[in-house]
Amino acid sequence: MNWLKGSVDPSVELLVVMEATGVYHQGIAHYLYDNGYNVCVMQSGRVKRYAQSLDQRSKTDALDSRMLSMLGLERSIRLWNPPSKALQALKALSRERSSLLKDRTIE
Repeated sequence: MNWLKGSVDPSVELLVVMEATGVYHQGIAHYLYDNGYNVCVMQSGRVKRYAQSLDQRSKTDALDSRMLSMLGLERSIRLWNPPSKALQALKALSRERSSLLKDRTIE
């Protein structure tokens, strides 16, 4: 938050673009949304195809972040809104069930 506030001109509307990474992106997406930022969560397949269209073969964090920012500037993208509480609970239950089934198989 300190970096965002110190690095971005407050008169500019900021859009935070991130790639969906399983469940790992969810915490920061919710946090940024709750703090008033516009958030876009892109599916990894769409991000990969965009990188291919730029003939981007290397994969580093710096290149990925630059590519995501270009994607956010160039393309018409949909803003992310958090799922309903019921859907969040259903997803959590589904993940828990999958984990239990995996544990049962291991046993």
